[in-house]
Amino acid sequence: MSFTNVIGDCPRCHKGKISDKGATFGCSNSECDFTISKKSIADLLIKDTIDAMDNTLEQIQTINKNEIKRSRLIFLTISLLVVCAFIAFLFFKP
Repeated sequence: MSFTNVIGDCPRCHKGKISDKGATFGCSNSECDFTISKKSIADLLIKDTIDAMDNTLEQIQTINKNEIKRSRLIFLTISLLVVCAFIAFLFFKP
């Protein structure tokens, strides 16, 4: 028997090959009843993709928060240096 749409080995019986059966993927071994619907796989892939996108968005938001904190710290540091220089100019004239 030739399998042109073989995806891989069967995870249940380890003897047959998983191939495209139309609306499902199923095992080629007649003694094995392993099948999985394409809709189930699509739903899992969509869920995994959405989860990955959410995680990426959270990471970007965390990076942005850290960048904002860093920018504020740099601004405050520069402001403090300017104030110190101004005070030094006022009180410690040569």
